[in-house]
Amino acid sequence: MYHITNDKRAFTSAGLILDALKICLKEKNYDLITITDVCRVSTVSRATFYRLFDNMDDVLAWQIELFANEFEKEISGRNMDEIMILFFANWMLHPQLLDILIYIHREDILFECHRKRADQLSKYFLKVEHLSDYHLSVLTMILIGILTTWAKNGKKETPGELVKTLQRVLRDCAAQMGNV
Repeated sequence: MYHITNDKRAFTSAGLILDALKICLKEKNYDLITITDVCRVSTVSRATFYRLFDNMDDVLAWQIELFANEFEKEISGRNMDEIMILFFANWMLHPQLLDILIYIHREDILFECHRKRADQLSKYFLKVEHLSDYHLSVLTMILIGILTTWAKNGKKETPGELVKTLQRVLRDCAAQMGNV
């Protein structure tokens, strides 16, 4: 877990660590990068690293949180299709992050980040006052599933094509459930 407060110095140090990780990724695979490597490149001490993050995966989780915070700012006044296109388009700007999460089998980081926002985001595009935890978890898993499948299949589809896939999947599920 990361422990970054609103303190300007902590945020600055965390940013240096994140930038250093990105630099290290140009030289090595993620699983070969050590905390020592990141601290050396960032010029942040190990003590500061551990004050902010428990491990390297937490740096990735924080990066996803930053990404999700920016996404939330962009969705106001948009309809469901626009939000979903924006969701996929924004992830297309961060393919390396998605590839790393898949490579290290930490799709759960994606799920947790997006799941904790799902209730708030669902108010923008669903006509239901309150969705159960089951609804939100299933919808989040579908989004993460489409995103990770897109990455594993070579990232060929456009955001619009992914939204059409999402719509088709939801329609197919609804039709199958109607046959139960």
